[in-house]
Amino acid sequence: MNKEKASALKQTKVEIDTSHIVSTTLQHMVSPDQYETIIPRLNLFYSLNPTDPVPAFYRPSFCVIVQGAKSVHVGANQIRYGAGQYLIAGFDVPVIGAVTRASKEIPYICVQLMFDRDVLLKMRHEMPPAKPLVSVGIANTSPGLLSAVARLVCLLNEPKHIQHLAPLYEQEILYWVLHGPYGAQLRKFVVNDNRTEPVERAIDFLSDSYAEPFDLAALLNITARSRSSLYRDFKDATGVSPLQFRTRLRLQEARRLMISDNLNAADAGYAVGYDSPSQLSREYRKLYGCPPIEDISKLKDGRSALQAELSRKDAE
Repeated sequence: MNKEKASALKQTKVEIDTSHIVSTTLQHMVSPDQYETIIPRLNLFYSLNPTDPVPAFYRPSFCVIVQGAKSVHVGANQIRYGAGQYLIAGFDVPVIGAVTRASKEIPYICVQLMFDRDVLLKMRHEMPPAKPLVSVGIANTSPGLLSAVARLVCLLNEPKHIQHLAPLYEQEILYWVLHGPYGAQLRKFVVNDNRTEPVERAIDFLSDSYAEPFDLAALLNITARSRSSLYRDFKDATGVSPLQFRTRLRLQEARRLMISDNLNAADAGYAVGYDSPSQLSREYRKLYGCPPIEDISKLKDGRSALQAELSRKDAE
């Protein structure tokens, strides 16, 4: 039995004033949990309380915590990071994350910038040499990086400048990330190699076909790899096997359908490829720790409470 590994960095003191990021986030949050902003690829996350562990997918992105702290499980590894630190996700990675520090007085606030291939292509001359595959990593946020993040977020207060200034601030953020300890992980967006490219093709195939029966032969044919080598590189990059990855995709989409589209568990299960409600319920309970109806009820109650708090703050 594998023992869970935990990793954490000593947090550095945040030397840049983050009050403008905090006030801008509170001003522009229009729904609980997550806000997809009008700035391309920029998302804000917010929580008033610590949360239970929640399975999710991290897309290739940069995430910096402004306030609070979070714990993320990737495969058998546990990563803890907090204010003054950032996380890099180099692939579509299934994780189990929980906000571990948050309160009404000091809410958890996280800023996410999704990676864009075209933007990184223009910066290929800044790419550091290739390194071994890493699914996610954490690093301390430098003053220069946090300053660029603050300027990008605060453009939400001056939307007329977004078109001209947001691309400049985004490139500045990527510059600092490329020169950080995980800059080499961004190479895969513009420089293909014989390990990352098959993993990306496998992720694309599974993302497009998760509702269909698992087809190992088709997966190996698309990636042009042997079963053992593909499974090794896929697990190194994502923390799970291709079949486990497909299961996570199914369950996350079923969960979304039940929350956003108000589907019942049976219909959501059929929509994502399960043959019976009992099959969905069994795998759902294994991943989320409770049956679908109980989990969705708790999620909706939590969102209603957070929405009420946001409305109260907005009225003050």
